[in-house]
Amino acid sequence: MHPVDAPPVHPSPLPRVPLEVRPLDRDEALDLYLSQQLPGPFASALRASRAFRLITAATPGLAELIATGELRRLVQEEGFGHVVYDAPATGHLLAMLDAPGRFERAAAVGPIARRAHEYAEWVLSPKVTNVVAVTTGDALAISELGDLVDALESRLGPPHLVVANRLAPTAPGAAELDGLGAVDGLPGSAADAVRALAARARSERAQLGKITKRLGHPPLQCAERPEAPVSAVLDAFATLGSPA
Repeated sequence: MHPVDAPPVHPSPLPRVPLEVRPLDRDEALDLYLSQQLPGPFASALRASRAFRLITAATPGLAELIATGELRRLVQEEGFGHVVYDAPATGHLLAMLDAPGRFERAAAVGPIARRAHEYAEWVLSPKVTNVVAVTTGDALAISELGDLVDALESRLGPPHLVVANRLAPTAPGAAELDGLGAVDGLPGSAADAVRALAARARSERAQLGKITKRLGHPPLQCAERPEAPVSAVLDAFATLGSPA
C-alpha cells in the first residue's frame, strides 16, 4: 500500500496466477440444484417446463441465490482454493449477499429454508468471503464506493482491498507545466491537454484521500499509463513531428 499524497502508480500491481475462467450459467446451476433436491422424474419435469423457467426468472433474488449456491459448490465440491466472482455492480453484490437470508425468512421451514440458511452462513462468513472493490477516481465513483463500504460493514466488514483503477498519471509540478510554453512548436492544444490531465490527477488524489481516511489505509492504485503526462505528450510530439 502507498500513501495517497505521493503514490507510486504501477501498471500491473497484482500478481499473476494461473486462472480457470468459467461463466456462471444460472440455468445450469438451477438444473443441478433441482437434480440434487428432488426425485429424478420431478426434477426432469420442472427442468423441461417453460412456465417454471419464467417463474424462476421473475422471482426476486432467486438468481442471486442460485449464484451463491454455485460458488459454494465450486469450493466445497470441486475443491477450488479461491473463487473470484466478478459482480457486475454494487447493487448486484449486495443483493447476492442478502438473497439467502431473504429466502430463509420467506420459506421459514422446510428444505428451501434449510438450504438458504446454509448459503447465508457460508457467504456471510468473513472466513469465506472477501470483497475487493474496484473504483475509478472520479467523485461519483468514490461516493458510490463510500455507500458500499457502509453497506458491507453490517454484513462482512469493510472491503479486504480497494483498487483505484484507470487513474491519471501523477500530476506534474507547476514549474513543469509552465515550461510547456517554452517547447518549440508544441501546439497550444497539446499543452492544454497536459494541464487538463494534471487537474484530473489532482482531483483524483483528493477523492482517494477520502477513501484513505474512511478505511484507514490507501487503495492500491493503477494508472492508465505509468508515464508522467508531460513526458508522454512530448514523446508523442517528437514521434509525430510538428504539424505543418
